[in-house]
Amino acid sequence: MQDDILQQELSQTSDEKMKSIITSIPMSKGLEFDEVIIPNGDRATYSSEYDRGLLYIACTRAMHRLMVLYVGELTELVTE
Repeated sequence: MQDDILQQELSQTSDEKMKSIITSIPMSKGLEFDEVIIPNGDRATYSSEYDRGLLYIACTRAMHRLMVLYVGELTELVTE
């Protein structure tokens, strides 16, 4: 149901640009955005093979700009 709501919001035509969408990584699969911001892109948050898949999905949603925010060390999964 949440996926349907997100799809409806994205497909609405309007003179006003949509400013922000906050969603989980699995919910964003198959969608594209002009800009994607990934919070907590540090080693403690993303370190396993499952996390690698999530980061791949998140990073490939960005059409023009990708920002990965982190504190401490950036996860090595992003720099590979």
